[in-house]
Amino acid sequence: MRKFIIVIIVFLTGCFEEKNLQGLDVTEIITSLNLIIEPRCIYTPLKGLYFNTSSRVYDVEERRWKTTALPAISVRRESFEQDKIEKMMVLVDLGLFSIEERTLILKNRDYQGRHNLYYVGDFREDEEEIQSTYGVRFILTDYGKEYIKENDQYGNLGLCTGYHSVKAIGRPHKAYLFDAKTEKDIRRLHLSFNTEFILIDNFINNSKLQQAFPDIHEVISRHQAGYGLFSVNKREELWKVEPKSIMF
Repeated sequence: MRKFIIVIIVFLTGCFEEKNLQGLDVTEIITSLNLIIEPRCIYTPLKGLYFNTSSRVYDVEERRWKTTALPAISVRRESFEQDKIEKMMVLVDLGLFSIEERTLILKNRDYQGRHNLYYVGDFREDEEEIQSTYGVRFILTDYGKEYIKENDQYGNLGLCTGYHSVKAIGRPHKAYLFDAKTEKDIRRLHLSFNTEFILIDNFINNSKLQQAFPDIHEVISRHQAGYGLFSVNKREELWKVEPKSIMF
């Protein structure tokens, strides 16, 4: 019994010493880290998909055509485009895009850049650069805007798949950073953290979505866990995260 009591005392003493040495509100530190880390969405590239449509309106006063890039994908009803249409229909079923069937697509024969490939709006039948054809137009919905965006310099689209969330913090070099004799004089600590991957939404697990875009599974597998470093400063006896110190 005496040995049991001694063990309990040593354990409790260790806990209190640990708390005194650390002096950190772990929950508050993790919350502060996540305010910075969680907004960093991890995107899966939607290969072959990019916005290719612009609105086209003739300005009478300025006597010139004005074009504005739209969050829309125009696809001709051709056999070689069928794979793209099938992928887009998966995104339509999930509510990320809406669809306009049997749409008159205005193809710019002399386009420069993907945004000018197809037009929506005014046109003149006799304009040589415009060629009309029929197809499908997919328009990014307000819901879709929360998850899909242009993800690289070439305009290729990406799907927000998930994000990292800090689940624990660690203490590198504990032996000398948390010396009881010098702890009171320490004003800055270098720490580590571990993260877990959180899906942005349950629809990411949709089997048809993952079949249409197999890169989603690869991204999820690759980002299951993460590790980073950061520093905290003691200000008025409270430890605060230094945002610029975060390496992740």
